[in-house]
Amino acid sequence: MSGTVDSHRRPRLRKSRNRKRKGAVVVLAALLMVVMTAVLAFAIDLGYLMAARTELQRAADGAALAGAWEMVSDDLVRGHIDDVHLAVRNKAVQYAALNPVMQTNPVLADEDVVLGYLANPTDRSEPLSFANSSEYNTVLVRIRYASGSNQPISLFFARVMGIDSTELSAEAAATFPFENVVGFRVTDDTGNASLMPYYRQG
Repeated sequence: MSGTVDSHRRPRLRKSRNRKRKGAVVVLAALLMVVMTAVLAFAIDLGYLMAARTELQRAADGAALAGAWEMVSDDLVRGHIDDVHLAVRNKAVQYAALNPVMQTNPVLADEDVVLGYLANPTDRSEPLSFANSSEYNTVLVRIRYASGSNQPISLFFARVMGIDSTELSAEAAATFPFENVVGFRVTDDTGNASLMPYYRQG
C-alpha cells in the first residue's frame, strides 16, 4: 500500500519543481530586461553627449580662428590696440553663436575670450603671456554649457537615476603668426598667412 502512495506523490513533486523553475526563469528574465534597458539608456545618453562635445569643440575652434583673423586690421597698424582687442572679442562671440550646439547658440561671457601672447604656438604646454598687450597674437576661447553659462546639457534616460543634465566645456586657441607675415602678396621672400575663419550654419 505504501508503494501505491509513493507512486501518486512523485508526479506531484515533479510538477511543483517545474513550476518553481518557471517562476525563477520569469524573475531572471525580468531582471535581465531591466539591465538591458539601463545599458541601452546609458548608450543613448552617452552618444548624445559625444555629439554635443563634438559640436562644442567645433564652435570653440571656429570662434578662436575668427578672432585670430580679426587681429589683422588697420587699427593694429595705427596703434589702436584696445580697438583691435574689442573687435577680436566681438568676432569670437559672433562666430561662436553661428555654430549651434544641440540646436542652441552658444553665448560667451567676457572671461570666455582671452587674448595673450605665445612665443611658440606649437608648444601646448606654454602658458599665455599678458606682459605686453601690443604683442598679443593668440585668442583663447572657452565655451561652457554649465550653470550660469548657457545651460547644462539635458539628458534623457539618465533622469530615471536622478541625473537630469551634465556640464560640458571646450576650449580652443588660435594664433596669428605676425612675425611670419610681411604682406598679403606672395613673393619669393615673403609668405601669406594660411589662416581663415569658418563657421557652420546648421
